[in-house]
This record gives sequence, structure tokens and C-alpha cells, in this order.
Amino acid sequence: MKRINIKSSYLNIYKDKTLDIIKQNKLFWVFLIIFILKSIIFTTIIQASGAAGFEISLLGNSLAKGFSYMLFSMMMLSFSFVAKGAGQWKVMIVLDMVLTVIIISDVFYYRGFSSYMNFFLLDQLSMTEDLGGSVIALFRPIDLLFILDFMFLSWVIKKFKDAYKNKIRSFKSFCLILTFSFIFLAVYYLDFNFEYKSKIALVENKLEYYHMPEEKMVMLGPIGYHIYDGFNYFNNKKPFTLSVEDEKSVKEFYDEKEENLSDNEYKSYFKNKNLLLIQVESLENFVINREVQGQTITPNINKLLNNSMYFDNYYEQVWNGNSSDCDLLVNSSVYPVREGATFYRYPNNYYPHSLPNIMKALDYNTFVVHPDMAMYWNYKPALSAMGFEKLYFAEELKVEEKIGLGISDKEYFQKTLEIIKKQKQPFYGVTVTITSHTPFDLPKEYQYLNLKEDLNKNEMGKYFQAIHYTDKQIGNFIDNLDKEGILDNTVIVLYGDHTGVHKYFQDKINMMKNKEEWWSNNDNKIPLLVYNKNLPSRTISTYGGPVDLVPTLGYLMGVDNKHYNTAMGRNLLNTNKDFVILSNFEVRGNVTEEEKNRYKTYLILSDKLIRSNYFYKKQ
Repeated sequence: MKRINIKSSYLNIYKDKTLDIIKQNKLFWVFLIIFILKSIIFTTIIQASGAAGFEISLLGNSLAKGFSYMLFSMMMLSFSFVAKGAGQWKVMIVLDMVLTVIIISDVFYYRGFSSYMNFFLLDQLSMTEDLGGSVIALFRPIDLLFILDFMFLSWVIKKFKDAYKNKIRSFKSFCLILTFSFIFLAVYYLDFNFEYKSKIALVENKLEYYHMPEEKMVMLGPIGYHIYDGFNYFNNKKPFTLSVEDEKSVKEFYDEKEENLSDNEYKSYFKNKNLLLIQVESLENFVINREVQGQTITPNINKLLNNSMYFDNYYEQVWNGNSSDCDLLVNSSVYPVREGATFYRYPNNYYPHSLPNIMKALDYNTFVVHPDMAMYWNYKPALSAMGFEKLYFAEELKVEEKIGLGISDKEYFQKTLEIIKKQKQPFYGVTVTITSHTPFDLPKEYQYLNLKEDLNKNEMGKYFQAIHYTDKQIGNFIDNLDKEGILDNTVIVLYGDHTGVHKYFQDKINMMKNKEEWWSNNDNKIPLLVYNKNLPSRTISTYGGPVDLVPTLGYLMGVDNKHYNTAMGRNLLNTNKDFVILSNFEVRGNVTEEEKNRYKTYLILSDKLIRSNYFYKKQ
């Protein structure tokens, strides 16, 4: 094996003046400082409440990782040495623009989804064409910090650009910076324990310890995070098969999940009745049974409570797929994948325990009426694969009145009623509203609440107006079902898909003046009501979320447990376990620390089950 003379190599570098070339490239050092500062500012902002401010107390976390940010910045800027002459500073400007776009996109996306832009989402850009208003609503004044450098860069370049006229390409400079950055990063992130694991495996293990994107982002910085994300993207594109250890974890999960409790009064409570779900866009729990400036926000939903099971410890669990994740959770009882949207990545996955499948086992007719276009977020193939027999999308609804992202809730429910009237009974149907989607902008004629001007113009007031409008349309819809004689034999399940005003505008709520205390925090809660005209009012305080809806409704509808025993959720009406797992790995409920640590692993396990299409292979 040929020995490398390290001393000789350094002498050659010195003789070739490679180090001098790097040292004398003044703009390289200017841009390096800019890149490091942007990385530190960005990672400090995303740690702040609502990712909307710069808190000095959080700066230390970012500064502690400054060496890592510097090395990744050097790697990125090293490509400028491949160009010659003025091309070098032009490459650096382009790289600065690229980094700025990445950072701004990341901070916007983080405010909305507690995650960052990734390669899986780039595959889905066609799905964001109607989200312009929502994106603009995520802007905060502090974001201007990321473009300040462009205001003085023209002066800097003018001062130094003459020095670049005769600059030559320096592949050695490029290779030297890239190599040394990589070596120091390896030292920084790896323990160089070559005895039992490869370097790459050590990196993965160290990063996998950090479950949440925010933790990885602070650790790596924006450049390093997206390099890792690229590696993760291509790695995830490969067919995934469960390992022997994974199979063991699956068995342990289902063994632990099985409670074997005696049936109670809720078993088959609604047997043979129609089952109709109403998924309400951005409906939070804090508005239920509340008034604003003397006006009831959700009078029709409040009225339903008189004949409902009301679950008051029910939490959102969506991830990168947002509303589409709720469709997944509610109908398939699995947690979403951790990277990208499940419907987009795995639209054809099979779930034998899905709600439409278990209802079909009882000879129910199944259908869904969706306000979006059929291929938006891959709704049509995903919902078809779940087992829905009839699917109606915006194309079939022939939208006449559009508010915000799509068909108005008023027109939607009018057309949905006509569809339901034609359905064979008993049926299982799903309806989905859309008007109360962020940024909650309603035409003035549909702002039915008489709010003071200062409240009516801010996000909280707009949210109240949007939810009140949707509540009115829900009330009209249920009244019409009653007039048609359908309501008597129907169970209505009403719930929010995810939180709304607190999800996107918590920072603005915190800064509001003259706000009422109950506006401050919704605590990630969404309401769940199971309504029937003849049902006495009751409140269920067991902790749960959308992943638990399949076994809970299956139990109420008289489905044999064997048809949903592979669901990841549990029956909230017959369980001794009291917990819910949020998408950020937080576990709420009455649990021990040991249980919390074990329950957190369920999100990773579900990710593996979906990626391997486990249920299809096990049928």
C-alpha cells in the first residue's frame, strides 16, 4: 500500500500558493461571515415562540454550533473557486441567493408545519399552487434580516471586483477547502469509533437521536441540514423492508396494545345506523361554548353537544401532510410518515383495518365528498386505496362560489346533501370543509359576527368570523338532513382536522392587546363530537387523537374487533390507557416517564410500517 507523505503534500500546497489564493480572496471571507451570521440568526429565530422573534437567551444554542455552520458554509462557498475572473464573485452572489431562499422557505414552512422544506416536498410543489395567501400570512418583519446583506453587497463588490479580473480557477483551493471542511466535520460529528461501526452509521445514529427537525436544524445549520436531507431523501427512495429487529418491535407493539377488556355499554351502541363524518378545517377546541363580544362563536356545534359524546382531551396529530394527514389518521389509524406527505409518497398503500374497509364488512355503502381536486395531494388514489367505493371531488361538484382555497362551505354542503340523498343506506360517508382555512379571509357579506374594528382586522377576529361562518353552514346542513328524514338514523362525527389560528399565528396572539385570557393558548386541542338525535349528553375525558377514531367508531358501530385489531390507535371508550402522542413526539396524559419514552417510538414504528407497506404484505 502506497504511503502518503503528509509533510510533502503540505509543502506542495505551499509552493503552489494555494493557501495564499484562499487567504487573499477577500470576498470569500466576506460571504463566509454572511453565511455564518444568517445561519446563526435563522437557528435562533426558529427556537423562539412561533419562530417570529430573536431571543438573546436562545442565541447560545446557535453560537455553540457556529463551528459546524462555518464548515458547511465553507463547503458551499468552495465552489466559487471553480470559476475564474468575475465568475468567482458572481458564483458567491448566486450561492448567497440560494441560501437566502432556502432559509426564508424553511422559516415560513416551519411556522406552518413545525418542519422544514425538504426534497420530498419539492416533489409536491404542484400541490401548493393555491396556497399563496397562506404563505404570505406566514411572513414576519424579522425575515427582512435575511436580505439585509443585499443592500450593501453592491458596494462591497464594487470595491473588490477589480481584484477579480485576473483571478484564475483554482481546483486545488476548491479541493482543499472541501476536504478540510469534510475532515473537520467528521471529527466534529463522529467519535471515530472504528471498532464496530462505519463513520456514516455513526452520523446517522447521532442525528436519529434528534427526532424533531428543529433539533437537527440547530445541530447542522441550514446548509448541513439540507445536505443531510438530500442523503435521507435518496436513501428513503429505495424500497424499504422491515429488519428482524423491526419485526420484533411490531410484535411487541401489538402485544402491548391488546388490552382484552370486557365490553361495556358502548359496544354496538349505533349498530346499523348511517355513519357520517364532518371534518372541519382548522377547528380548534377553544371556541366551543364560547362567546366573543357577546356573540356565540359556534352556536350550532354547541347545540349538537346536547346530544353528543364530547371528547374534551382530543389533540391534533398531523405532520407534513397537514389536512391530508388527518384523512389518513382518521380513516387508517396510522401515524403519518416523518418525511414528506404520506398521501403523496404512498398513495396506494393498503390498510385492511381502514374505516371504509371495516364498514364494508358490515355491508355499508362507502363514499367521500372532497372539496379539493381529485389529484390534489393524491387524494383520489389514496382514498380509493383505503377502500372508499364512491369519490366526489371538486370536478364533480362543479364549483360556482369559491372562497379562499376552494368551494364555499355553503355551496359544498348544498351539493353534498344532494349526493347523500342518492346514497343507498346504511352508508359511511366523509365530508370535508375548506372555507375556514388560513388566512381566514372571508368576503364582508359572510362576516356574520359584529366585531369591533380592531379585532375584526386581526388574525383572531378573522378566525372567529371564519369558524362562525362554517358553523352556520354545518347547522343548515344538519337541519336539511333532518328535513329529509336522514338524520334520525344517522350518527354524525364532527371534528377539527388540525388547529388553526394558534398553529400559524401564536406569536401575533401573544402580542395582542386587550385580548381575553382564553384566546391565549389552545394547547393543540381539536374537538371531537359523536352526535345522534337520541343520545344523551356526556363528556369523555380520555386522552386521544385522530389515530384512535377507527377503533373507537368501530366499537360503537358493532364491528368485530378482529377487523381493526391491526389499527395503531385504541378504543377511547374502552381502555385503561390514557395518553396521546403529538406529532412532535410529545406525550400527553396520565403516563409515567418510562411509558412516555416507549410511546414516542410509535411514530417511528408507524413510519416504517407505511414505508414497507406492511399491512399489504401481511394480508
